[in-house]
Parts: sequence; C-alpha cells; structure tokens
Amino acid sequence: MKVSLKTFHTDMGWGYDVYKDDSVYIHQESIPSLPGRKGFATEADADKIGNLVLTKMKHSKFPVVSLQELDSCGIK
Repeated sequence: MKVSLKTFHTDMGWGYDVYKDDSVYIHQESIPSLPGRKGFATEADADKIGNLVLTKMKHSKFPVVSLQELDSCGIK
C-alpha cells in the first residue's frame, strides 16, 4: 500500500488529503474530532496531523485522531 499526503488551503484555513495508491482516501477540510468545522490554523498543523494519520495507516491502525492526540500536537 502506497500512501501520501498533500495539504491545501481552504476558506476555513488548512486541510489535507491522504492518498492511498494514488487515489484520495481521506479528504479532511476541518480539524478532526473537534465539534463544528474549523480548519487548521497553519499548513504545518495540517501537515502534522496528516502525517499522524499516515503513520497509523502504515501500521495498519484505524486512521482516527483523538482529542488527546490533537492536544499533544498543540492543535486547538
């Protein structure tokens, strides 16, 4: 399985796409696990959480991001 990440800018801030075998597998425009729809404040934040998701996928884990993981990465 080949996975990759690409960040993008939206009206809300930043988001990311996770590609699996060259097709979009996850399109994330807002910060996962937070209520409402709020984009990442910076491209670096989107990249940080996107790479966390990639790491989980590479280790055959479900690509869910918890509030604790967001907090430990400094995402609010």
